[in-house]
Parts: sequence; structure tokens; C-alpha cells
Amino acid sequence: MKIFFNILFFFLLFNVVDISAQFGDSRDFASKSQQRSDSLTKSNLPDTIILRYFKLSDITTFYDFQDSTLDNFFHQYDPAKRRWIDYQNLGNAGSAARSQIYESKPYIGFDEGLNQYDLYNFKLDDFRFFENNTPLTNVFFTPVGGQQNFVIRSDFARNFNDGTSISLNYRRIRQQGFYTNQLTKTTNFGASLRYQSENKKYTGFLSILSNVNEEGQNGGIALDTFFLNPQLGDRANVPVVTEDAQTRHQQKQYSLINYYQLNKPEKDKVQYLLRYDLKFDSRYYKFTDATTSAASDSLEYGQFNIEDRGIRFYNKINKISNAFYAYVSDGKRLNIRAGLVYDRYDIDQLGINSGFNNLFADFKGDVPISKSIAIKSTGQIGLGDGAGDFHLRGSLNLNLGSWIDVNGGAAFYRYTPDLTSRSLVINGLQVWDNELTKPVGSDLFGEFEIPKLKIKGNIKQSLVTNAIFYDSTSTVRQTEDIFSSTSISVANEFSFWKIGMENYAAFQIFSENIYNLPTLSTKHNLHITGYLFDRALYARLGAEIRLTPSHTGSDYSQVIGQFRQSNEELGFYPMTDVYFTGKVKTFRLFLRFENVNNLFQNDVAYQVVNYPQYDFKIRFGVSWLLLN
Repeated sequence: MKIFFNILFFFLLFNVVDISAQFGDSRDFASKSQQRSDSLTKSNLPDTIILRYFKLSDITTFYDFQDSTLDNFFHQYDPAKRRWIDYQNLGNAGSAARSQIYESKPYIGFDEGLNQYDLYNFKLDDFRFFENNTPLTNVFFTPVGGQQNFVIRSDFARNFNDGTSISLNYRRIRQQGFYTNQLTKTTNFGASLRYQSENKKYTGFLSILSNVNEEGQNGGIALDTFFLNPQLGDRANVPVVTEDAQTRHQQKQYSLINYYQLNKPEKDKVQYLLRYDLKFDSRYYKFTDATTSAASDSLEYGQFNIEDRGIRFYNKINKISNAFYAYVSDGKRLNIRAGLVYDRYDIDQLGINSGFNNLFADFKGDVPISKSIAIKSTGQIGLGDGAGDFHLRGSLNLNLGSWIDVNGGAAFYRYTPDLTSRSLVINGLQVWDNELTKPVGSDLFGEFEIPKLKIKGNIKQSLVTNAIFYDSTSTVRQTEDIFSSTSISVANEFSFWKIGMENYAAFQIFSENIYNLPTLSTKHNLHITGYLFDRALYARLGAEIRLTPSHTGSDYSQVIGQFRQSNEELGFYPMTDVYFTGKVKTFRLFLRFENVNNLFQNDVAYQVVNYPQYDFKIRFGVSWLLLN
């Protein structure tokens, strides 16, 4: 059976290997010509309902919301898989996750360094505010394995006659999991109330965001040989490393965003705006294990197991932010923004208090040179405690419509090491207080799309001096040599009659693989689409296959929430899901059979060392878009 899956791997890879050596990146391949649309295939989806929305970070640019059931993502309930190349996680939806493809994510001044749940959380700049003439409610629900595992999503939007409108977003992930102490609970809530003056010159948004991430930390399975025991039965009988450890991250953010338009609001005209933001953000990060002992837990916790009364890691951070911006925008290709941002951080690490004053200049400029050529740039320069930090990015875009769209450029950055790598306090004791050198890096990138051939891809090379990583003992390290990463990604879509296939591949090489990432990841989606039941049901039957060759895998340090180095080899990873999706007007449903490989072989799949992925499961889900 292993021979069969290896043959299948290379057969599917052959579909993309001829062009994967030329282009690529890890990001989702949303079509450049459709960046303002929610759907890749809105033209061929029947009864499509189009509503508009904008983001609070820029109220001049509108996007189309697509009620498109039969795209590539409706049947994917897990945010880690709602993308072309999956994120790695700990084997359960809502668990700690990271990208399989190296990503440089420079910032200015301050970052907590605890980003393992960022994938699941609402962010104010991404908050969608719907602009529609009718109330909108969009609900989604999917359970699996009983009432202990489900995902719920719900969006609501309504405009009122007095210039006010409201937008609500809610998501809940609760996955008991199938191993001991694997429970994940993610609760996201966002609400924004808008007021617009009668002359439409002033627009204000009062918003609240709440993100709560909880995860039982079992440290992975203790002995994988238990899988060979036919008497084992339920996966809950598999021994795990820790049975009481828990992580909780909580964030509450309150904001008042004010826009004032200097000229008269007119459609398709250049607009001049001023913006002032006032935000308060309170968050904490907590890990606890009350039952540790110096003898039995020294292997798992290492240097963090400093005493027998358990482990407690707790960071509380309060942030007050003021920002002032000036905008010039036509809501299409011209978009210039310049501003000054001041963030004050008050940090409490179990009684050790500190502060950080983050003042920086912010700039964005999208400037059309001609109908098909545009220059795009962004920049931030640190001025306060983050003085010396910078992030500058520029690119040239050539768009020839359906023929080709090419974008190429460079980015340069320098940033302050995050709080976790600089300072760690456990049980009130300082474990480390590092004087780290600021990493300095550059990215060279190129992106392309040929809409007529349905091919897109990109290539990116990153060079970083003093790159930060965690070794197998969870100790912070910086590279002595320059770290380099070259990633190549490609996506192509093929369709004939009612049969379609999408192939995605990402290939990357490193000067030294300090993050233990796979060199190759692919995803393939084969499906047939058409009408059933006298054209009453529009349906798709498909199979989604994800393949990753064997590689040295990463481990996970649950105390500090970091993916760390390991010396263990993860085997070939084949994962196949078979799914059915259907749509009747605005009602949608899916039925999926997850990890059907498990029906033919008993091997357990891993993305992270010692954290098994799901066995075979059957899952269904429904969604309903309600108007009026």
C-alpha cells in the first residue's frame, strides 16, 4: 500500500513539476484580477449573490462578497486548511499552527512572540463591514464525532436609515479531539457600529474585538508503538506526555476610528481623507501545569521545569494606541496613505513589570503610472523605543488584463527581537534575559498570473542576518551566518466539461533548515460539478489530496508556544479527503470523508513530531445565507 501512495504522489506531482521550478511562494493564490472578490470563480456559479464590503483599514476600497458554495474552501472548516498550502498544526482544529512555508514577518518595535493562534483570530484591519441594502445573516455549522466537536460561524450586517449600521462576526471552534487532553476552544467575536453624517463627510466606527484561544497541551503521544496494539481500541487510551497542562490566550480590543473627508464625496473621484484612531488592547498569555515533578517531567520541560510545584507562565500586556493618517484615494488603483502611530505597552511578567514606547511613521503608496503599470510601496520607520527598526517594501506591477499580470520588487527590514525571545519569566523567576542583536533582512520577490491559462505563481528569496530560532532544548538561538530561504510556488487550474482539477505546489530550499520546514508540499483537488434532481441542486463531488515527502520535523514547546528544532524524521505524509458539496439557492451543505487513506493502511500521519493527525472521520456541515 505504501508503494501505491508513493506512485500516486509522484503522478500528481508530475502535473505541476514542469513549472514549479520557475515560480512560487507560500501565499494563497488569489487572482490579481479578482483581488476585490471573495471568489475565484464567480462567473460560473449559478444564482450568485453579490454584496459589497470594505475593511476598516481603508473605507475607500470595496470588495465583492460572493455566496459561492462550490469553490475550493466551503468544505474546509479548519482555518489551517482553508488555503492552498496547509498550515501545520498539532493534530486538532484550533490547535497551535504555523505556515509550512517560510515567511518573513517583520514588524516595528514590539511583538509578544506568541503567535501560534494568530491564524484563528480576528484582526481589526481585516474586519469586514458590509455595505448592503438588506439585512444579511450568514450562518455555518459543522459537527464531527458527537457533540464535543463542532465549528460555528455567523455574520450579521444591517444598515439603518439614520446613517448608522452594524456588522457582527462570530466564530467558535470546539474540538474535544481524539486523544487525552487535546481539547481546543477558540472563540472570536467582532462587532462594529458605524455612524455616517448626513453629508457623508464624517464616518466613525466604534468596535470591539474579542479573541480567546484555549488548548489542552498533552505534549504529544508518549509511545507510538501503542498504535500497533490491536487491543488498544479508542485513541483516548494512547498514553500522552502531559495530562493536565493548559494554554489560554485572551485578547479584548476596543477602538474608535474616525474618518473625515475633506472634499465632497463623489463616486469615481479622488478622495482626500483624514483619519484618527484611538485603541485600547488588553491581552494575556498563560500556560499552566500544576502536576509537574522534577524527575518525571525533566525530559519534556527541560530548563522550564525549575521546581516541583508546577509550571506557570503568564504575560499580561496592555496597549494604548493613537494614530493619525492622511489619505488620497480613488477607491481603485490610486491609494496613498501617510501617518504617525504611537503605541504604549505596559508589560507584566508575573510581577516583573516593564514598558515599551513604540512610535513610528507609516506610509503606503499605490500609484498608477499608466493603464497597465503601477508602483506599489509600503514603509514603516521606528522612532521611539523601536528606533532603528524599519520595513520598506516596493514593487512594480504590470497588468495586461487576461494576458499576464506581473509584480516584482524587494523589501528591506530590521526589527527588535520579540518579547519571548528577549525575556522569559516562569513561576516569578527570570529564566532568561537575552541581549539579542536585531535581525536585518531583505526579500526579493516576483509574482505572475496568466488568466487565460489559469496559471499563477511566484518566487521569493529571503536573506536574514541574526535570524532567531529555538533549538531542540527550547533555547533561543541566533544564526552566526546569513540565513537564506528560496521558495517557489505555483498553482494551475484545469477544467474539461464538468471535470475540474486544481494543483498547488510549494518548493523551498534553505542555507540551513533551522525551522525544520518541509522542502516540498503539494495539494491537489479533483472534482466533477453539475446539477442534480431536475436542476434543483447544484453539486460537486471531489477528492482533495495533500502530499508532503519525508523530512526532519519540528517539535513543539508548549510552555512558550514555539515550534522548535528536533532530530526526528517525519515520514511521507499522504492525506486524502473525499467530499460532496451542494447548493439549493442560499442553503449550502457538505459531506466529507476525512483521511480515507486510513481505511487502507494503519499508518498514522504527522505534521509535527509526536502529534498525530486525524484517523478516518465522517463530517458534515451546513450554511445558510439569509436576507431580509
